[in-house]
Amino acid sequence: MAGLVRWVVLFLVSSFFGWLLESAYRSIYEHRFIDSGLLSGPFIPIYGVGVLIIETIDLLIPDRLIWIEITACIIFCTMLEFLVHAYYEKVFDLKLWDYSSLFLNIQGRVCLLYSLYWGLLGYAYLHFLQQYIWLIVDLILANKIGWVLASSFSIYFVFGCI
Repeated sequence: MAGLVRWVVLFLVSSFFGWLLESAYRSIYEHRFIDSGLLSGPFIPIYGVGVLIIETIDLLIPDRLIWIEITACIIFCTMLEFLVHAYYEKVFDLKLWDYSSLFLNIQGRVCLLYSLYWGLLGYAYLHFLQQYIWLIVDLILANKIGWVLASSFSIYFVFGCI
């Protein structure tokens, strides 16, 4: 159970850092603050799921074969991006992004440039950020206040999704 809770908190932390990253990127690009979150709150779940995928890749490729890690991050995170876009487009008639003007895109849902970004983010996560993110997760879960916060944000996240 404790392992599952760590992964849930990892998802929440990663969704928050994904929101920070994407909001900063879009704010710099548009020269004004942009809240990139679709939910009511500072979370972008695709980043949380992406980190869970990358953690799984890390478990399956323990020898740190960098080119395999990067390739796996590109493939699986691009598949995630495609499926999330297709889901939102079919279920909610909502286009979250449009890459149709970019080189080597598939239905405007994914493209080579952002697939390479996923590979770079996966590499950066595994080789520079992973230990610090897990440290943050463990610090959150180290005391009762952290458990209360993690539980509260989990409930907040679920209601935001609903």
